[in-house]
Amino acid sequence: MSNKKIIIMTASVGHGHNKVALATKESLLKENKNLDIKVVDFVKVIESLFDQLILNAYFKIIDTFPSWYHYIYSITSKMSKDGKVKDLFAHRYKKKILNIIEDFKPDAIIFTNPFILTIVGYLKKIGKINIYTAAIITDYSAHNIWLNPYINKYFVASKELRKELINKGIFEEKIIVSGIPIHKKFYDECNIDQIISKLDIEKKLPTLLVMGGGLGVGAIEEVLDNINLIKESLQIIVVTGTNKALKEKLENKLDKYRHKIRVLGFVDNIHELMHCSDLLISKSGGVTVTEAITKKLPMLIVDPIPGQELENADYLTKAGLGILINDIREVRDKVQELLFENNTVYKEIKSKLNDINIINSNEIIAKTILNDTKTYKRTSVI
Repeated sequence: MSNKKIIIMTASVGHGHNKVALATKESLLKENKNLDIKVVDFVKVIESLFDQLILNAYFKIIDTFPSWYHYIYSITSKMSKDGKVKDLFAHRYKKKILNIIEDFKPDAIIFTNPFILTIVGYLKKIGKINIYTAAIITDYSAHNIWLNPYINKYFVASKELRKELINKGIFEEKIIVSGIPIHKKFYDECNIDQIISKLDIEKKLPTLLVMGGGLGVGAIEEVLDNINLIKESLQIIVVTGTNKALKEKLENKLDKYRHKIRVLGFVDNIHELMHCSDLLISKSGGVTVTEAITKKLPMLIVDPIPGQELENADYLTKAGLGILINDIREVRDKVQELLFENNTVYKEIKSKLNDINIINSNEIIAKTILNDTKTYKRTSVI
């Protein structure tokens, strides 16, 4: 399979889809360094002002009107796996996507976002292409937009999600419980003494990791203000990601906090930060949840967005691997309870995390796709 070509189709709506795409590309090349892999970002494919306005409105609704987003999410979750609404969406973009496929001539197409999956599924439906396709679902539940009878393989995070897809009409032989692929660094051992020295933090103090970028400026300040009410000694690592305004604002008021706080911007060592932390305070994106589980780090999920994040939080809490709070004002009491007053709950979560047998999702997905494409009977583009 030395000359095989693969397209990985993602979309920059949040960082999770792109992270999974890059992790998948890396794992495929590890299995076969001669593969020709192209990553396509659907957001960059969109060129018209109208489409960009729709995308911007989507982000605005999530940030400002989460209840509206929940309503849209609930309504669209009732779509059938081969319905007219999906076909109408796919029809709008089919020419652009078909041109990409015709130019590159891939032997397989992999999806880490469902929007572009809908378009390629439609192209298979109307007989324009017959190429092996695989979907990597990046959350712990599946919106119906992921469902498509023309997808050859589904890779899912859990047995529960596999059962959900079967109940929604996806043939069970198409579904592999692989977990969500993440960067290989999360599977590696870390030297905690080196990390602590590099971060200039105390080894014996309880450490909170606050993943800040997605929570927004006001929310992070409120989280820190609540934690500041805790009298027991602890230390906090805040990661603001690409949110430069948040980083600058927090750095300018560090002297107002009683606890030691390290404010970091965009970093590439989240695996190390998780390794030396005792509790993660964050939203519940599918990739973040998977990274925390892999590093055996209990999560305190704060005010998740209705939809995928809330369903991820529901999975995590039902499994006993984290705690959900819907009001930021509860952060102080919950941290106090978990780490200081009565840490029985914390120990139970930690025990369940330690009992999980971590599988290398990247390897499972890469080997399955490469084996499947050896036997898939492909016809050329019509």
